[in-house]
Amino acid sequence: MSAPPERIIIEAVFGTYVGMTKNRIKRINSAVGGARVVELWGASHLVFLSNETDVVRGLHAFSRDLK
Repeated sequence: MSAPPERIIIEAVFGTYVGMTKNRIKRINSAVGGARVVELWGASHLVFLSNETDVVRGLHAFSRDLK
């Protein structure tokens, strides 16, 4: 059974979006100034609640790098 046309379009658009996002992340991570992106794919909008451990780890790494 093949996927409905709407599903094919949605998957293509989502794949394009993910690809563009990963390219942006690469550019940010390689930019001068030491910026970096912490990827939390699938996190909720309230990322500090859904991924508390990841957020705390990222904050500790950030504050460590300030010194």
